[in-house]
Amino acid sequence: MGVLKTIGIVLVTIFLISIIVSAVWSFYITGLVIKPQIETITKYQCSNGQIVDSLDLCPTIQEKALIDSEVVEWVQDPYTAEVFYSVGLFNYGYTEARNVEIKCEVWATDEEGYHLYENPSLITTKKVGNIASTTFKTVDIYDDATTIWDDAVALCYPISCENCEIILKRIPEYQGWFE
Repeated sequence: MGVLKTIGIVLVTIFLISIIVSAVWSFYITGLVIKPQIETITKYQCSNGQIVDSLDLCPTIQEKALIDSEVVEWVQDPYTAEVFYSVGLFNYGYTEARNVEIKCEVWATDEEGYHLYENPSLITTKKVGNIASTTFKTVDIYDDATTIWDDAVALCYPISCENCEIILKRIPEYQGWFE
């Protein structure tokens, strides 16, 4: 009887194991067993470095004009001391620069080009209006000087505008010019 009892226990054990395996398999197939879920989290980085959940949450950046200038030519009438500047203004931006104002300075120099004085000998400012996007505009400026210089150098640069950024303001060495 001992052998039959052992065989019976083995058969019952096999039967119970098959029922358990069958139940677990049917739960797995029907989804009753909790499957691990993988959650995808998407984050976006805005141009200002901010991390957001959606690109719609990034702050909008207002497009600005980007302006610079260059003295194309300047002359002084040796008889009247009148000074004439021809200044080229550049707008590298994709929007119009409005109400642009430029400043021209004449610096008296020695023969080697070094400034003779701490301040410019002549300062002229002029409102030149608007500059269309991605364009070049030439502006002519006249002013009366009280002195005729043997040697001098002229410098013209934008000092203010609306809806724009002045390139020279990005350069730390020029910061004192705009104060």
